[in-house]
Amino acid sequence: MSTSEQQETTAAAPRFKRSFETQQLVQRLEKADVGDVIPYNELSAVAGERIEGASSSLVTARRVMQNEYGRVFLCVPGVGVKRASADEIVKTGSQTVTHIHRTARRGLVRLGLADPAELTDEAKREFNEKASHLALLEHVTGRKAAKRLAAAVTETQAKLPVQKTLEAFQQ
Repeated sequence: MSTSEQQETTAAAPRFKRSFETQQLVQRLEKADVGDVIPYNELSAVAGERIEGASSSLVTARRVMQNEYGRVFLCVPGVGVKRASADEIVKTGSQTVTHIHRTARRGLVRLGLADPAELTDEAKREFNEKASHLALLEHVTGRKAAKRLAAAVTETQAKLPVQKTLEAFQQ
């Protein structure tokens, strides 16, 4: 086998093997119809281990279902997971934007704790870059920006290209 053939084989091989528990959960989730709620106790029986919302095997199984099957499963706190409808999937967008907004704000606060007098020139450049990036993310995920974007999308009735989205934020 030539070196290039070895590299192709190596590149195509997965970096990890799915656990038995994750595979069992994927097989169970495959059978779910839109709107079905699968209780944690049933998932635990299928996997042969205690399954809760943050269980690594369930997190992986949900990711597999999303990435490989195009199906989204949402946590129902204290109950189990639910196969999401198209409308429910869209609603997760608001949660994601809110999460990004809070994370950007916390990142800015953390960056602000760095003493500029102690930073090297390279660190100052990186500070300014990251602070600018996080400030932009905080701005475009805020309520005022969301209202501007909603108005622009309502007018076009379509997803906006990036340039038009940026223009909507400037109005």
